[in-house]
Amino acid sequence: MDKEFIKKNALADKVNDVFNIGDKSTITAEDNDTVDGTAYSYSVVPPSVDDGFGHRVDVRGGTFLGGPANDEIYDTRTFFEGEEADLFGGGKRYETADALDSKPTTLTVLLRESSSGIAPSALRGSIKYPNVRYDIDKTSLFINNTTSAADIRQRNVGDCYFLAAILSIIQKDPQFFTRKMSLNNNTVSTTFYHQTGTIFNRRWTPVVVNTPYGIAHRNGEKIGSDYRISEDYKSKWYAKFENTVLSVNQDNYYQAALWVNCIEQAFTVFAANYGKYGKGKDWFDSNERYERITGGFEGDCLHIFYGDNASDKDMTNLAEPSDRRNILDDNKSILRNLLKFKQSLNDTQNNVHMFASTTSDQALERVQYHSKRALDEFNTRFDAIKSSSADDDKAMVPELIKAKNCLERIERCSRDYNASPRTGFIFTRNNPLYREGETQKMYKERMNNEMNEAVKELSLNPTFQNLNLSSYYDLKVTVAGQVQIKRQNITILTGHAYNIEDVDFVDINGQSLNNKTVNDVISNADIELSTVTLENPHGTTKMVYNGEQEEKLASGRFNMKLHEFLVGVGRVQMATSTNS
Repeated sequence: MDKEFIKKNALADKVNDVFNIGDKSTITAEDNDTVDGTAYSYSVVPPSVDDGFGHRVDVRGGTFLGGPANDEIYDTRTFFEGEEADLFGGGKRYETADALDSKPTTLTVLLRESSSGIAPSALRGSIKYPNVRYDIDKTSLFINNTTSAADIRQRNVGDCYFLAAILSIIQKDPQFFTRKMSLNNNTVSTTFYHQTGTIFNRRWTPVVVNTPYGIAHRNGEKIGSDYRISEDYKSKWYAKFENTVLSVNQDNYYQAALWVNCIEQAFTVFAANYGKYGKGKDWFDSNERYERITGGFEGDCLHIFYGDNASDKDMTNLAEPSDRRNILDDNKSILRNLLKFKQSLNDTQNNVHMFASTTSDQALERVQYHSKRALDEFNTRFDAIKSSSADDDKAMVPELIKAKNCLERIERCSRDYNASPRTGFIFTRNNPLYREGETQKMYKERMNNEMNEAVKELSLNPTFQNLNLSSYYDLKVTVAGQVQIKRQNITILTGHAYNIEDVDFVDINGQSLNNKTVNDVISNADIELSTVTLENPHGTTKMVYNGEQEEKLASGRFNMKLHEFLVGVGRVQMATSTNS
């Protein structure tokens, strides 16, 4: 039976359990924790556009909210011209008027003449060149009161599974979280569901988690997701006196998608009290707050958002690499689920959610298989070239020997990757694969680096590339140091969750098979023309080394060929939910 923890609170009503803002499990400025001797302090700080964290404005490419192009126009001046001379030339006194929401046509509307006011002696800014200040609109969690996949920008918490589930939900219902979250008096209220009742009568009950508004910090460093800032802004125009210096100001307020960082904060509170899947608190969990939500399964999260309107997950591993090479038939159950998902996309009531990921073990398994297969195919071709008497073939041999060494390094490193530091039974001895003083972590990093270097050398070897080995294509799909998967110019991470947004099955002539049966797909689908569309919770915020160079992770929405997907991805999850 699941262990259960039901929060008792004086503010609880008949419908919802309620976490108070002063709850010990809620992030506050005074909240501290000690785990395994390490002290953690948590706080929430108001968001800013100039803190090096949230300055990405334009989804389509980025406008940095910096200072003015020419600071000289903001210098304080003691002369007046034009309208200014008419206003201030006679020594009249003024007080400032109410702020305006749009650019005024004249300076007059920002001032009121008053005998008890101030006579300006200098001016800073003007209607044409106001003093511009940028800030976040702190009255909203959302941009234009809706959500977008562009809002999801995972940063330094390993909750990709949680964010992938959110991506799937907002793909089908962009207003879902605007109904689940609200901001009032600097408090964010988020509704989750957790299990209540007995083992014979389980049900999902809503609970409201209250957390402070702002960006979470841990030990003084920002923690959790980045936030997107809107392209558009609302302005406030106003005049202000500092002693006798009058300034003309334009404050631009940008909406920000702060809801993602805020829902992560709330999720840490929820997980501490109900478990991260809402099925009961883990009494043995002693992790730090954000470590508690690190790692998980996407489909399991749907109940905490939909309650009883979510189904249990269906998790399927892709078939292990096989010499049968019938990759579609090997993965019939995956294709059946992908077809079901595709055929449900137009159903606004019943949602099918699909996610893809690859564990380190699955990635290693694929590297081991494809590296050996690539080496075997290479040796067959190389033996034929070495036995040839043609001068052109003889000239290829030195470069192909280098390529052979690279393929052997990849195969050896993948085969020995999980070697233990020590071997033996009663009397232990050091594993000769390990260097002196090398820990298991250091050893695996060395294996990764060796494979990366071999991949790089192969990519720079035109003689090898001209062989066009079909098996090496599969190896490139599965290896860039084992910890990540390379496909063309995009890197897919191992141990990372992706939301599947779409799938398109077509035959060799480009004709759609999306409404056919799974057997039709297996018989007729072209694995190079058919595609799977995924979304990455990292967005565009992370760079990785792909074995050849630094490059962006597959960002936002991207496509993989069906062949690449089935070769490179290790696990697919499917779950369903209904809107009510």
